Amino acid sequence: MISWGDENFHTCETHLQEPTQIKILDQLRNSEVNELTASKCSAKTIVNEIALFWELLSEIKCKIGKLMLARLLTAHDAMMSYDKTPETCKMVHSEEVKELYSDLMTLDPPHSQYYKDEYSLVVLKQVSISSLLYYCVGRLMQDE
Repeated sequence: MISWGDENFHTCETHLQEPTQIKILDQLRNSEVNELTASKCSAKTIVNEIALFWELLSEIKCKIGKLMLARLLTAHDAMMSYDKTPETCKMVHSEEVKELYSDLMTLDPPHSQYYKDEYSLVVLKQVSISSLLYYCVGRLMQDE
């Protein structure tokens, strides 16, 4: 049992001094640099994995290879557009991913609904927010 009474909590006072604050800022800057480096390494790893799965699929047509390639391509696009606004975000591999999910729908009928859902997500990502808003507002104006 956990007792949530006041007697189980203690207050700690911290007295930050300027050198400590500077040290904290340096740590934050270093962590930002480390995150950027890690992001670059992750992107490079994903690109290498994409190449390996393309090679696999050139030798043998397998469901798991197509599914992993579609996921890797989607992850790569998401990683490359992470710092962009939704309006400028572009899926570079969307056509390839859609083709992979289409193939999977025919190759693996028991899981076709999942592939259809993933396909729909790719299509939604392709549609820009401005064109979607235009469509929605246009439909509302036509209905009135």
